[in-house]
Amino acid sequence: MADWPPVIDADGHVLERQSDIRKYLEPPWNRRNTGLWPSDQPFDTDLFDTLGYPGYGRNMSPAQQVETWLKIMDEHNIEEAVLFPTGSGNIPKLREPEFCLAACRAANDHFAKEYNALSDRIHCVGVLPLKWPEEAAKELRRAVTQLGLVSFELLSMGLPTALGDPMYDPIYEEAQRLDVPLSVHGNRSSSAEVGAGAFRTFAEVHCYTFPVGSSDVTGTFDHQSNVSTPPAPGLEFVVLYDRRRPETSVPWPIARTWFKPPALSVTRGR
Repeated sequence: MADWPPVIDADGHVLERQSDIRKYLEPPWNRRNTGLWPSDQPFDTDLFDTLGYPGYGRNMSPAQQVETWLKIMDEHNIEEAVLFPTGSGNIPKLREPEFCLAACRAANDHFAKEYNALSDRIHCVGVLPLKWPEEAAKELRRAVTQLGLVSFELLSMGLPTALGDPMYDPIYEEAQRLDVPLSVHGNRSSSAEVGAGAFRTFAEVHCYTFPVGSSDVTGTFDHQSNVSTPPAPGLEFVVLYDRRRPETSVPWPIARTWFKPPALSVTRGR
């Protein structure tokens, strides 16, 4: 589609695998067999394998995923893509400080070396041990200065306090020093925090928690300028509803790409 104006996809996703991340775990954590991604409900986000780009799945290696992304980008005149992790966004919910930090480091190494290193048009964002801000600030600096990561995902829910709490200031201050945007991304796995604990379907939980949960950034923009938050300008959710099978109703983001000039972060939120 050469007649399309150049765009940057500011909210793409990779389908990373825990087995690939484990290769980067440092001792003694590389001998631990537990999962890396805490969650609560096993929602079928693929809806019986009917959603997503045909053929794109977790069975693909990072190199195959990058190849597919570049093909899509060339077809639609997308210059660059900022890609979020799909499962690893939940790593910061781990309760054990040392394990959480080790898993974040491993994930960031994986994203940098097996995705970003393959193309300068691909930018996977990193994850941080947000419950321990001093350690998170150190990992942010390492991932930026040593790995070249361009941004980091902040959880919209599942943290001890809202993102505007002063406890997170060490993270924001380090991001300001390095001039790196932080990106708030919606999630479902702490839906009870915002009153969605009684919802029964993926469609209900997803449509409700993403906008409501992502609005819990009280005070963040009053003193931080490098935080971006959904819904992005022009981003809305529509529900494709099947009255015969409501469990398959699909919440789907539209207008995901931002036209040039790129605005990859919201400054001051005003």
